[in-house]
Amino acid sequence: PVQLSKVHEEFNEVTDAYFSEETPERIAEELMDLDHSVEQALRRLELIGVDLNAVKRGVIEKNDARGYYGGGE
Repeated sequence: PVQLSKVHEEFNEVTDAYFSEETPERIAEELMDLDHSVEQALRRLELIGVDLNAVKRGVIEKNDARGYYGGGE
């Protein structure tokens, strides 16, 4: 839960930067902070046994079926 609140905090900072019309570099910096927070949350799940590779494959298959990668139905 603590890491998820950090993800939420970083998401809010991305949103604030975007809507405050910050420079693209500043928005990118906030996105990198968000990316790092998400990565840490995933690693914590991995430590309790979640198979991140299997989850990733499932997400890719789902998104491919939705046509997000230019294929699918």
